[in-house]
Amino acid sequence: MGLNSALEKEALKALEDLLQEQISTDQECLPSYVKDTTDVLKRIDGVSLDVDMILVTADIESLYTSIRHSDGLQAGTEMQLIQFMQGLNTNDLNIKLTYVFDKHRVEFLDIVIEADDMGCLQTDVFRKKTSVNALLHATSAHNQSTIGTVPTGQFLRMRRICSSNVSFEKQSSDLRERFLDRGKFPFNPKLGIDNPALCLGEDPGTNPEPAVRVCVLRKYSNCTFGFHLRMEIERDGHVIRQVVPGEPADLAGLKDGDQVLQINGEYVHEQVHIRVVQKVKASGSRLSLTVLDEASYENLQTNKISPISILTNYIPESCPRPRLCLVRNTGKGLGFTASATGGVRGTFLLAIEDGGAAQKAGIPQGARLLEVNGESIGSFTMSQLTKTIQHSGSPVVLLVLESSAWGEYESRGVTPSIAFADTSSLPYQPRKLHLVRCPQGYGFLLRQEKCLGGQGQFLCELDPGLPAEVAGMHEGDRLLGVNGQSVEGLEHEDIVSLIQESGKQVTLLVISNEGDRFYSEIGTSPLLFYEDKSEEKVSEVDKSIPIESPTPSATKVEETLYAQTEKEHEAAKSSEE
Repeated sequence: MGLNSALEKEALKALEDLLQEQISTDQECLPSYVKDTTDVLKRIDGVSLDVDMILVTADIESLYTSIRHSDGLQAGTEMQLIQFMQGLNTNDLNIKLTYVFDKHRVEFLDIVIEADDMGCLQTDVFRKKTSVNALLHATSAHNQSTIGTVPTGQFLRMRRICSSNVSFEKQSSDLRERFLDRGKFPFNPKLGIDNPALCLGEDPGTNPEPAVRVCVLRKYSNCTFGFHLRMEIERDGHVIRQVVPGEPADLAGLKDGDQVLQINGEYVHEQVHIRVVQKVKASGSRLSLTVLDEASYENLQTNKISPISILTNYIPESCPRPRLCLVRNTGKGLGFTASATGGVRGTFLLAIEDGGAAQKAGIPQGARLLEVNGESIGSFTMSQLTKTIQHSGSPVVLLVLESSAWGEYESRGVTPSIAFADTSSLPYQPRKLHLVRCPQGYGFLLRQEKCLGGQGQFLCELDPGLPAEVAGMHEGDRLLGVNGQSVEGLEHEDIVSLIQESGKQVTLLVISNEGDRFYSEIGTSPLLFYEDKSEEKVSEVDKSIPIESPTPSATKVEETLYAQTEKEHEAAKSSEE
């Protein structure tokens, strides 16, 4: 058959489908399977080593075509590891493995995995000493647009692998020399990465472009990032202040006065401050900030240039956002079927039944599944996904993305997450209430009560016709913010003081009791999705949110949900507004 034979193409396609199905099945039996470098980095992010743990990698020296998938490395002592590897090399299949183990450092694929003094895993780029400069030459016969994207892709790879700015700068410097050794590339920093360390050539005839920096912060459990995030009268957006020397922010290269443009790849410059603060808190142990130094930002403002124009990984508004959908099983199932694609873990597309629960919840046909009840399924097998959905009950909250949009995120190095969710698809959203005090007061009672997330501040005993009811407050609403400041973690007395110190008027951010339960069940805060397009800039208060300060513990109370003891009832009365 000829190469262009239609029959041959069909046969190859059938063979590919068969192999992918077999690969997918085999992977479900291998919980230690990793796809590539990106998958490895994702799996070890936030992992810490105990003192008796060992890092180990193994490689096949001479490969035979049949390897038992049931063979795998189990947890044990150093001696058991050696015996295990010796056992693998004692076989009749002509399979020989070499292995390296160490308590602090190993090389795997193109990365170095190393444990720091605290046992936290750090990563760097690995190149064999015998490696040659195999980068594409600038005079290659390839298409010029292809050649021009080579430096961008390589430097993005460096940024993705290097867990510290120090290693990134060193690797970038080495890579720059390797590129210069391969000729002059048609590399325009505007189309690549605006970072001086990444520019392969300078144009002396033009002014340098504002240089955004990507700072990756990593912190240990019960530690802080070490900076304040502020909204200031003189500047739009969100400003870094009070960087603590020696803390993660300082080590990552954050500077006082830096302007935050993106958090974990999401553009936040124009978002409400209280929502941006929540995104930092929700980042866990790893936080990626795209920032611009103060002088460069002022230059943009002077020339009336939008910060978006200097970002290379900005997701355009036209690109579909992930959807957070609440699917209720009304007795006919959830209305969708998940299928694995490409034999890759965590890659599931949804087939939606017409008129089913999933379609009513707004899930598009063929959507890619990202999370189930707040849990990422990025490393799930099909069997793991099935069990998770079966045990989730009803309703179930799914984070999905239109399959056509995945390539847009991937090409820009951005991982779609719940922080990107389209707020229009959310079943519950925070409400902003503006109250003007009357002679009788505001007309509500603020009480601290137990809830799914621990302790919360709830609004109750509304007086008919007084400002609270008129503004749209409902019995049982949970208080989220006062005058643009989050109250999560604040003591009851401090929140009362915030309201009293507002004078004759106050702005409250609240959410319904049902909405509070919804977000608590998926393990996130409603502030993460708060949007207020009508909000005016604060002109009297310079709000400072200390990211490095530990969250204060809530006041302990003994009552059950929505019940109060006599003592608490008296305390609540003293908080009446």
